[in-house]
Formats: sequence, C-alpha cells, structure tokens
Amino acid sequence: MGKRKKNTGSAGGLREADSNALRAEKPVAAKRERKLSEEEDSRASWLAGAWVMLMFALFPLIFTDHYFNILQTKDVTFIVLALLLSVGMGIVYLDGGRKFRPLGSREDLSRADLSVLAFFGIALIATLLSGKFWFQALTGLDGRFVGLFYIALITASYFIVSRNLRFSGKYLTVFLAVGLLVCLLGYTDFYNMDLLGFRTEMLPEQYAMFMSTFGNVNTYTTYVGLVVGVSGALFTLSEEKTGRLVFYYLVYLVAMLALITGASDNGYLSLAGFFGALPFIAFRSRKGRARYLLLFATMLLVINYLTGVSIAKAGKVIPLYGLFLVIGKLPGLPVIGAVLGVLALVLLYREKGKEAVRSPHATLWLRGYAVLLILALLALIALFVYANSLPYETVHAKFGMLGDYLKFRNEWGTFRGYVWGATLDEYSKLPILNRIFGSGPDTYVGYMVTNRWNEMNQITGQFYDAAHNEYLQYLFTVGPFGLLAHLGILVFSVRAAFSKARALRERQDGSLPRVYSAYLDALGIAVICYAFQAFVNINVPVAAPVLWALLAVARAAE
Repeated sequence: MGKRKKNTGSAGGLREADSNALRAEKPVAAKRERKLSEEEDSRASWLAGAWVMLMFALFPLIFTDHYFNILQTKDVTFIVLALLLSVGMGIVYLDGGRKFRPLGSREDLSRADLSVLAFFGIALIATLLSGKFWFQALTGLDGRFVGLFYIALITASYFIVSRNLRFSGKYLTVFLAVGLLVCLLGYTDFYNMDLLGFRTEMLPEQYAMFMSTFGNVNTYTTYVGLVVGVSGALFTLSEEKTGRLVFYYLVYLVAMLALITGASDNGYLSLAGFFGALPFIAFRSRKGRARYLLLFATMLLVINYLTGVSIAKAGKVIPLYGLFLVIGKLPGLPVIGAVLGVLALVLLYREKGKEAVRSPHATLWLRGYAVLLILALLALIALFVYANSLPYETVHAKFGMLGDYLKFRNEWGTFRGYVWGATLDEYSKLPILNRIFGSGPDTYVGYMVTNRWNEMNQITGQFYDAAHNEYLQYLFTVGPFGLLAHLGILVFSVRAAFSKARALRERQDGSLPRVYSAYLDALGIAVICYAFQAFVNINVPVAAPVLWALLAVARAAE
C-alpha cells in the first residue's frame, strides 16, 4: 500500500499561522497594557505632584485684598486646587478604565488612612445631627470655613495625593524655599518695613496682630512652626552635601527669627515639640548631637538678640512680650548660647567627613535624655500645681511675668482660660447624641453667640468664635470619637513616617534612596510641632491645608 501524503493543506497552515500569531500578540498586548498603565500612573503622579507644588509654592503666598480677606482668599484657593485635583484625577480614572484606582485598594489602607476616613464619617454624622445649625455645619460660613465640605475636600486630596504621588525631595525643597520667603517677609514686618503695603489701611494698634502673607499671627506662626520643624530636622539628620546643609540652616535661622518675632503663644509650644522630640532621632550619632546643640544655641542667641533689639528700638519695632521676653532677659544667656555654639562647632569639626552612624553609647544617650525629659515634665507639673494652690498675687510676686503662665485663670493665655471653661460647660449641656458625635463641624460659633455672647464680651472684652484649642474644638464639634480619629491621624502618620525613615536608614527598605530617611523624619517632626501648638490654636484653612499636604507627601513615601 502506498503511504498517505502529509496534510499540508491550507487549513492546517492557517491553524499553525493563527497559533503563531496569537503567541506573538500576547507579549505585544501585555507590553501595550503595561505602557498604558505607566501612562496612567504618570498622569496621576503628575497631577498629584502639581497639586503639592501649588500647595507649597502658591498657597502660602497668595493674597488679594491684603489682610482684609486673607482667610477667604486662602480658603477659595484651597477649594479650587482641591476641585481641580479631583476633577483631573476623575478624568484620568475614566480614561484609564476600572483597573486604574486613584484611591488605591482596601489592602493599601494604613491606620492613618482609616483614621482619616473615620474622621470624615463622624463629621458627616455630626452634620446630620447638627439641627438648626446644619447649614453652618455643611459650609462653615459662620465660622472658619471648616465645615463638612472642607473636610470632604481635605479627605479626597489626602487620598488622591498619597496614592499617586511619587515621593521626591524636591517637594520639601520648594516648601522650604517658599517658607524662607514667607519668614523673611514676616521678619521685615517686625521692623515695620511693610514691604507689601499691607498696612496702608490698618490701624497702628493692629500692626502686631498680622504678619507676612498669612495674616493673624497665630496662623502665621503655625505655618512658621512647620518650616522650623522641617528645616531644623533636615539640618540635624541629613547626610547631603554641605550646600544643602547650609540651605537648611539658613531657613532654620530665618524661620526662628520669624517665629519669635511673631510673638504668639503657639510658637513656644512648636519649639517645645521640636526640641523635645528631635533628640530621640538625633542623639543616635555624634554628628546628630552636635547639630542639635548648634540649633539649640542658635535659638538662645536669636532670642537674646531680638530681646535686645526690642528694647533698644522700642517704638520702632513690634515689641516682644511673653515667655520669649522672659527668656531673653535671663542673665548670662548670650554667654551660654555662645559657649554652646562654639562647642557644637568643635564637635562638628571632629566629625567632618564621617558618616552619621550610630555611636557606641547611643542607647545610653537616648535613655538618659528620656529620663531627663520625664523629670523636667514632672517638675513643670509640680510647679504648675504649686502655683495654682496660691492666690494670683502671690504667684506673680514670686515668679514675675512667668506667673501669668503658671497660674491658670480666666485671663490665662489671652483669656483662653475662660474660653476653655466655657467650651467644656457648653459641651456638657449638649444633647446626648451631640455629646457623642459633636454639634457639627464649625458650629462652635453658633452656640457661643446664642449662649455666651453677653458674658464673653463682659469678661474678655471681645467675642471668641473658636475654642482656641484644636482638641477642645473637635471635642465640641465632632465629639470624642471625632477627636480620637483626629489624634489617630497625627499619631499614626508620625509613627509611619519614623518607621519608614528607620527602615531606609538601616537599609532594611530599598524602595527609596537612603537619603530620604531624613526627609521622612523631618515630616514627622513637623507634624509633632503642629500637634503641640494646636493646644492653644485652631484649625483654619490658612495653615492647616499645608499640614495636610505634608501628611499626604509622607504617606506617599510608604
């Protein structure tokens, strides 16, 4: 029998050709999908980066009608930027299909993220329970514009940026460069130079109340405290080139001048947070300890210098007062500052060219500092308790101007003593559901106008539309659970930043260059500075959006 010929007809050839074509198309399709994904990521990252740049560069400097509408101008600027970010990211999402998730996935949620969501959820419930103040809770128009609408935009911006930003040191460089300009403008205001002509239509007695491009000194020094935190921490911890370190120190020096001349109570607390927290990172190495000592000496010399200027040029500059003036008049302060500064420079010279590695006695330094810090806090508490067991006249006779800080009364902290007491009293009178979930975002002013207008004006001589304590403000407006969520945002963000920084520093994490460990530590320190000053200040859309931008940048690095 003859052999059957192989079937080499067209059908078999087509099947083989189709199979080869499919095999060839698979890598092409995969490559095309990867390219599209990269383009989507690039667009999302660009949008997030542009928003951060505008928040760090445009937002701090923008104004329209000088100080007369600075709060409204900053608020509208933030709203516009947040809406543009959200709309832009929505367009990218629709163009990219369902696989592109601008908010990330459920597995990506950190404790800080969950705290942000919890805070928004509780604020929503508080708004629904706000009763006759529902419109104020939604918009914040009668207060400081921090209603539910603002909180929603903050939440959206945080998640969009933290999920899509590609972390880079350039963002903090811009933050510090613009911060330097803001601080310089504020410092010239101390000398009554008025470079921007803001004071043309102001009364002379108002000059000391408004500074730079932020307006109210309390808000201005909140922002400056963030600049001090980032610049000081980067100078202390960074292993970058000398030029960078000089830049960080220059920003720190000018920011310190600006913070002290701002003469706001929250400035003391920002510095307490900065100098109290930084040693737990800086004292690991000899170089870190020396740089920290130089920053501390700089602060002492700046306080002494500005005290001298305030006295010598009385009537020509904005006068210093309060705790900075008390410290500045201490005998021997310039000698102490100079000796510490020289010692720091000698120690730095000995460490020249060496890497900032963990020193053999680092654990001893850290434990010793922790013990000293605890003892100092206990001594301060004991002094405060002792002072409050005595009549005010006795305290003032014993401690002088310092007695105004030690003796808690209605007049304490520019009548914060009265306002805090009134806040807790009004909170205790709220219906049970409002005590649990709050009166509604930014509804504090409504309750105070209704229930405390006459009494407050009679006792303080003015009306306070906020508790002047961010934590009490949140307790009143979003309840204890909202307050806990807010604290969770701060605590978990700082913890995550420090944890990531440590992993990079110890080379346990290679997702970012090791040099960025200092950047993350600096972000954590800045948040601590904010958290400390918040005890005597409030959240307004003038400085607070900058904090949220820093939080989002830190989260993007994780």
